[in-house]
Amino acid sequence: MSQLPLMVEMTGLCAVVIGGGKVAWKRAKALVENGAMVTIVSPHLTDSLQELVSLGKIKWLDKLFEASDAREAFLLVVATDDEEVNERVLQVAAHIPLINDATNAERGNITFPGLFRRGKLTISVSTAGASPGLTSSILSKIREHYDDYGPYVDFLYECRQQIKHSSMDEGEKRRLLREIVEERYKDEEEQHQFKEAIDRRW
Repeated sequence: MSQLPLMVEMTGLCAVVIGGGKVAWKRAKALVENGAMVTIVSPHLTDSLQELVSLGKIKWLDKLFEASDAREAFLLVVATDDEEVNERVLQVAAHIPLINDATNAERGNITFPGLFRRGKLTISVSTAGASPGLTSSILSKIREHYDDYGPYVDFLYECRQQIKHSSMDEGEKRRLLREIVEERYKDEEEQHQFKEAIDRRW
């Protein structure tokens, strides 16, 4: 099973989650946080999922799955502990672009990696289901190293936009874009001085 890591814009797209347990909650929460329009199909919900319903963040169909429930789905998550239900869902899901089978990754075409986020910085880690424990361990190490990178990445973004749209020649633009990823520019005073220098040249 070979997977290509991608960043997918989910804002406003329909995601259907089959199941009402802990895994369904984790998937639904991640999708809601990234702007998807989420529908849960399950006769039962965990308290955490019920809270998302009460807050109006997800729609709940209090029922067993039917093929029509996934008709509009761009992404489908299969997350029940009933293998017969999971198989029935997958049998009618061929038209859906993205499918995640939380019980058997190989039956879907996407998986949900572990994520670390700070502002515009996103780092994902996946072991293709081999070891969630290792994924968590790696994410902990990443968190230790990159925890304060949010403001720095904002600085890089702002400077890159200004440099790209400046009248400098292309060689100078490339030089400056290489320079600002140097370690010293994690320092706020260095960032301030760099932005002032760019403003003067603008």
